[in-house]
Amino acid sequence: LAMAPRRSASRDVSRGHMLVFVSSAFNDALAMMLVFPFLPFMIRGLAPGLSDSGVALHAGVLAGCFTLGQLAASPLHGHAADRLGPRAVALGCLIAGPVLQVLFAL
Repeated sequence: LAMAPRRSASRDVSRGHMLVFVSSAFNDALAMMLVFPFLPFMIRGLAPGLSDSGVALHAGVLAGCFTLGQLAASPLHGHAADRLGPRAVALGCLIAGPVLQVLFAL
């Protein structure tokens, strides 16, 4: 008896959907690569009297807050994706991410 090939239970992901997911991951990595290297300079500009160890401490705390913010926002994004659909949430994040990065830079 020959068995028919089983189809996977998962759906095929189109190239457009994959592009959205890859763009989202790239945007997240870009945010860290663009901001984190300049954190010590920003902190030094805002608090010129800090020692080098104080600047390093504040940069580490800010980097940790960024990661904790992502952790805290993940359930909110999941809830929004359940209500609005994953495409709307992903596109909203892809649009809001660069806008918020520019506002942070100002």
